[in-house]
Amino acid sequence: VLGLNGEELNDDENVDGILLQHPIPRHIDESRCFDSIGVNKDVDGVNTASFGAFSHGKEAFKSATPLGIMTLLEHYKIELEGKHAVVVGRSAILGKPVSMLLLNKNATVTIAHSKTKNLPELLKQADIVVACVGKAEFIKTKTIIPAIIITIPIIISFLLFFILVFFSSILTSPFLSSLYFLFFSFSSIFSTIIPY
Repeated sequence: VLGLNGEELNDDENVDGILLQHPIPRHIDESRCFDSIGVNKDVDGVNTASFGAFSHGKEAFKSATPLGIMTLLEHYKIELEGKHAVVVGRSAILGKPVSMLLLNKNATVTIAHSKTKNLPELLKQADIVVACVGKAEFIKTKTIIPAIIITIPIIISFLLFFILVFFSSILTSPFLSSLYFLFFSFSSIFSTIIPY
């Protein structure tokens, strides 16, 4: 949609926010799509200007699931200041934004990913682990020391997404739009904190 009428959506006063649905086909330039969203309508905080602003602690829209993770940590009164947080995953919509939000709360943040060497050793040093990879058993529980927190939003998000896609064929368009919003809300709310 953005490639066809992104400017129209940005200029339309009846459009409050624009959110790019994932996953997108490989042949589409995701970064270009993100940056075509006006900052004032970038409700998922994916535009490079939005990301830069909230990374610097300025007022801006933040990515939904990372914000949900931070809300859960705050709700459960998990102390972040001075803690070593290992974020496993570096995507533009999850790993990088949650890393910046943790850093803004004075956590010491290490970003790991599929190419990180000695990941098990790194995880053993962590006070907090945020798993931002959509691959089952990428992180083994035996590599994690007791009493740390793991936030796992991805599996719930995919489950809700597939449920939404299944029912989308029988739903009307305005109702479907509401469900898309709820999907992103619930993918944040139902992120799970698991104390060991």
